[in-house]
Amino acid sequence: MLKWLPGNANISRCFIAGDSAGGNIAHHVAVRASQFNFQQLQVVGLVSIQPFFGGEERTDSEIRLNGIAPVLTMKQTDWFWNAFLPLGEAYNRDHHVVNVSGRYAADVSKMDLPPTIVVVAGFDILRDWQIKYYEWLKKSGKEVYLVDYPNMFHGFNLLPELSESDQLILEVKDFIHNVINKVFAALIRNLKQMTLSLALL
Repeated sequence: MLKWLPGNANISRCFIAGDSAGGNIAHHVAVRASQFNFQQLQVVGLVSIQPFFGGEERTDSEIRLNGIAPVLTMKQTDWFWNAFLPLGEAYNRDHHVVNVSGRYAADVSKMDLPPTIVVVAGFDILRDWQIKYYEWLKKSGKEVYLVDYPNMFHGFNLLPELSESDQLILEVKDFIHNVINKVFAALIRNLKQMTLSLALL
């Protein structure tokens, strides 16, 4: 089973990660994974780097940064949404695959979503949608962290010559370590409780 994984892989402590469109996909994979009762695999964290979200409403960052931000325009994002939406469905940027925190969104408050880190940038036209996502997760009672790079733009993490790109790697590393430490702490607590219960028998 899972022979393509390295021998030291531990699927009981998996992280899902994605940037830009990959951040959108990572969210949907995490939502789907939370609805399955896996026997071995467990998703313990979600890394969402400038996720590609949108909606019918035009946000302040879209209007203010359109044509000014070094990457992405509203014309481009509209084209991407038109290509991305399911075939046969009307063009609607409030579709739940686009506006993941909008009126058609899944009720994640009842789902076991993992701790999430959301990375945003000051010169990303999708910034406001990403912050809405963070606020929606928080309001839904989820453990979520926001990391803001106010002087950066969409996709800055792909440029290794930027010091912020290195800083982001460290932020993600710290997030993963913190989540893993919490997982281990919870495991130890459960083992202690089981040991105590057995001792009382």
